[in-house]
Amino acid sequence: MTPDMEQQLQALLDKQAIMELINAYCNAADRHDNEKFRSLYHEDAIDDHGSFFKGLAMEFIDTLPDIQANMEILHRTCTSLRW
Repeated sequence: MTPDMEQQLQALLDKQAIMELINAYCNAADRHDNEKFRSLYHEDAIDDHGSFFKGLAMEFIDTLPDIQANMEILHRTCTSLRW
């Protein structure tokens, strides 16, 4: 395999890993699965939702039950992402 092909293959593998993470995030959000959310972040991760929330991701996840209380289900479409 040429170095160029190796680079292209690595780019595809990286994109796939990112897509799997995005899909897991959407799945956790749709199902209000806050434990799954926790597994998707590093313990000291920062979450920035603009003026809505900025701080430790684990603190944001702690607020989700109150935020989602009146939401039966959410639906995210991850297939429209473009690279």
